[in-house]
Amino acid sequence: MSRASSSWPSALATWEGVFPRCGNAPEGAAGVRARCGEAAGASEARRRGVLVALKPSPLPPHYVSNAEGLIEGLADLVFLNEREAPTLLGWDTEQSVVLLTLEEADRAAAEVLQRFPAVRIVLITVACCHVLRVRGPTAAQ
Repeated sequence: MSRASSSWPSALATWEGVFPRCGNAPEGAAGVRARCGEAAGASEARRRGVLVALKPSPLPPHYVSNAEGLIEGLADLVFLNEREAPTLLGWDTEQSVVLLTLEEADRAAAEVLQRFPAVRIVLITVACCHVLRVRGPTAAQ
């Protein structure tokens, strides 16, 4: 396996947005700590070249608009599970829709990339599998 070249920094700063049970993120290589609810911290991390990941969890329907704003404005990488993806995408308003198959997870990942142009990578976790989609050409060739 050859090592893929990339212009992305190797460090990844995680951040959980403005959700009820979010915690502090570790410092990234740029020395920026993006704490819970501090969009400015994530924005600064991005300005310094650090990838910003968002795991909007839990994601009840009444937090979708918060999540959409954070994802569109700040996230390079988004992690969603089998319940969060349908909720974010508006496929479900009561959190009763659950992704069950590889095909459903792949469709959700593709739609997240289509709906949120700033997102570079989306990872959908489902009981059967995980789907990782990357915008543009794949890193490994």
